[in-house]
Amino acid sequence: MVATGAGSVSRRIVGISSGWGMIAATILGVGFLPPIYALIERMREYVNKNFWGRFFSRKKAGTLEHAKRA
Repeated sequence: MVATGAGSVSRRIVGISSGWGMIAATILGVGFLPPIYALIERMREYVNKNFWGRFFSRKKAGTLEHAKRA
């Protein structure tokens, strides 16, 4: 696609920036976001296991483990 005539420079600039913007969004969406999501998920699981587990036990009341803590 070659733009000629009046306004051809601005059309090229818009076309180039749109094309590179779509390429960048695809690379970010496929290459970077899944690992970042996995990292945040691991951090959430670590915090839930190591921090909240100390204060809020998920064991049911009336079990042997619950009686030992009391």
